[in-house]
Amino acid sequence: MDTNNFPTGSSLSEKTDVADPPDSLFANAPVDVERLPSNRHNAPETNYQVSFSGDSDPLSPRSMSTLRKWFITLIISSTTFCVAFTSSVYTTAYGQIMEEFQVSEIVATLGLSLFVVGLALSPMVLAPLSEFYGRKPVYTISLLVYVIWIIPCARAPNIQTLIVARFFNGFFGAAFLSVAAGTVGDMFSRTELHLPMMIYTGSPL
Repeated sequence: MDTNNFPTGSSLSEKTDVADPPDSLFANAPVDVERLPSNRHNAPETNYQVSFSGDSDPLSPRSMSTLRKWFITLIISSTTFCVAFTSSVYTTAYGQIMEEFQVSEIVATLGLSLFVVGLALSPMVLAPLSEFYGRKPVYTISLLVYVIWIIPCARAPNIQTLIVARFFNGFFGAAFLSVAAGTVGDMFSRTELHLPMMIYTGSPL
């Protein structure tokens, strides 16, 4: 074999820009042969940031009219009040629950406890979903399911049904306790945020 035509190490180092071999060279390669990535595949990726062009951007929630912002804030606040009210009003029915289902007070308290457990677990699911798919779908679906699960609470034939329904009541109702603050913050600037946020945070009380 004639090795005189082989390039030397110095000549190889001078060639810095070498084109990648065509894919056809690897078509019949053995299974255990792996093609190494070229430098162009290892180039750092460019990160892009998408944002509004300002508060006047038509797609920005801060470009909405003041009336519409306050209307949304009042809807969110009133729904938050309903969820908080549903949580605590259950305690007034302890005596009726104990008499109708023949259970102790500790078992009757589970309806309140599991409602609070649902409130605690829900933000870990609904809050990330609101960032990916928007807050409106989370609000709409959560409120619908929340209202549906109130029906089994009223028509429960046994204590087990009541406890399970109370858990899902809290789980889906928590959307207005965990996501709504972000909605208010999106609509109002820092100089305008104090009053609507005060109204929202005071609504569960």
